Amino acid sequence: SSKVIDTDRNKTAALFQELDGAQIENLRIENMAIKLSVNSGIEVTAAPLAANAANTTLKNVRITGLTIDTGKGDDGAAAYRIGDLFASEKNSSLSGVTGTGISIKASKNARINYMLLK
Repeated sequence: SSKVIDTDRNKTAALFQELDGAQIENLRIENMAIKLSVNSGIEVTAAPLAANAANTTLKNVRITGLTIDTGKGDDGAAAYRIGDLFASEKNSSLSGVTGTGISIKASKNARINYMLLK
């Protein structure tokens, strides 16, 4: 029997890979869990909405019950970009955006972009 070997150098977990100039209104996300299980040395990007957002407008968005667990691979051997909305963001605006019950379990090595848990 042969074993499948995952040769990916990076992993992304998000609803969208990229938002640029997007407008999102009246969105509810409830009880979302992102549990990562990757080998050491694999770069990871994870967030509920998007890995990357630029010039994006969120209006009346509510996240209730979000858990992100970066797992054993988050050991400093590779970059971990995590976010409570977006893993990375620039020039975006939020209006009426709220989050409750949000938990991010990550090592001190992970770069976390907090927009809701400021």
